Amino acid sequence: MSRWAPSISTWGFLPTGSLVVTWEVDRFYAESQAPDDVAVEINGAPYKEHLGPQARELQIARDDLLQYGSPVVVSIVFIWLSGTPSSLVSSELIGSISSAPIPTSGVPERPTISVDYIEPATLTHGNRIGIAYKSFSFTEGRVRWGKVGALPIRTDGFAPGHHGPNADYSGKYVLDSISPDLAHQNLSVTVEVRNTLQGNGEWVGNNLIIQSARNFNSLRALLVASAIGFPTALKQHLHGTKSLRAKMQV
Repeated sequence: MSRWAPSISTWGFLPTGSLVVTWEVDRFYAESQAPDDVAVEINGAPYKEHLGPQARELQIARDDLLQYGSPVVVSIVFIWLSGTPSSLVSSELIGSISSAPIPTSGVPERPTISVDYIEPATLTHGNRIGIAYKSFSFTEGRVRWGKVGALPIRTDGFAPGHHGPNADYSGKYVLDSISPDLAHQNLSVTVEVRNTLQGNGEWVGNNLIIQSARNFNSLRALLVASAIGFPTALKQHLHGTKSLRAKMQV
């Protein structure tokens, strides 16, 4: 077993202004060792200790964040009770806390965003991220995403669904065109909604930072994840190309 720093997979603000951070054991290394305990630091100072070895998510209240100034650095600490190293840290610089969402009485509701899955490229699908969103009382919405700090590379619209006579203001979206150069990168995903029949029709949005998966560099791991046989089934997925590296997107 090997020890690696935790991988911060997502962070984003709830409509209340609280910050939600999720993390995981680094999935790139097959023998990554889970921690014996987890702690969280903000700007280098202890915030939460002894969260337990299974902890993978923490919600930090807006009032707590404001005590540290803006911006803040949130650090996830993996702790082992024996051996070396005894701890490893992964940190994420969070943007302006003063501009974090706050509750609003307007319509529609600021959407909430959650992550369904984060998957590397296989022979059957590309590198992708699945998200879910939920709001209320909107007539149209859009998802915009791209690399953090850069212009969005894709924008897709959506409308409320329906369950019988009732509108359904929740939905799912897949970032299914993540190019190899964006693998294992922080992506900014924004979900915005508006009601063109009520109020001023302005967009109301929320944002989540998600780290895309690192693509496989092991043929065996790629074949296992692709759930295909070797070598016959592999040939069927090469589609005329002889470059397995190109198919692996590494």
